[in-house]
Amino acid sequence: MRKLLWGLALAFFFIEIIPALIFGFSYIPGVISIRDMIDIFVYPPIMGYLFYMIYNEVFREYNGLVSPLYFLAVVLHFEGHGFHWAANALNVMMEHAGISGVVLKYAFLLDEIISHKMMFHAFIVILLIILYMATKYRIGESENALKYMFPAGILFGFSLSAAMVEGQSPYELIITCIIILLIITLTPYGGFSRVKRNDVLAFLFSMALFSLVLAGAYYAIFKGFPQPSEILG
Repeated sequence: MRKLLWGLALAFFFIEIIPALIFGFSYIPGVISIRDMIDIFVYPPIMGYLFYMIYNEVFREYNGLVSPLYFLAVVLHFEGHGFHWAANALNVMMEHAGISGVVLKYAFLLDEIISHKMMFHAFIVILLIILYMATKYRIGESENALKYMFPAGILFGFSLSAAMVEGQSPYELIITCIIILLIITLTPYGGFSRVKRNDVLAFLFSMALFSLVLAGAYYAIFKGFPQPSEILG
């Protein structure tokens, strides 16, 4: 489980964050942007493989209602991802073509609101299912878990925070992180002592704590949650 969670953190960082830092958000006619091309062709196979391997690890000895819910969340996540890419392409091309009015507003709604919500809400469900399985069935038990998973949680927290603020879903991120911390620290299945010896709990605890700190700092600096693309240009 440790390797899979590290893989999730690294994959999300290198697919979603690094291309934006290297290539920016500049528009390329016929392509939209290099970042978008990397996102549409690289994200689905790598993240799909990781979600599948995590499923095998988490549900290896469990057959219940949570299992199909996990698959449904994965399907909705990728449907939202593809939906967003298509809507974003239309929205950006229409802006550069000088198209305005109701049609552009509708494209913006599909691009920045509906597709983002579908994609990130499904991702949140995936994380909460993994947390539920780890707390209830002690999946991911390991010595020195916090020591090894703290950096991965920080990296994933940074990447997910940047992506969800860009996706205009910062408050969903904050609520999710609070729920994760409450489940880990207050439920009978959790407790900080288990964080130190469970890879999943250590990973999500670090992610949630860092994301809340980062969200607070971001809000204080920018007086709100403007999209990173607006700040970076």
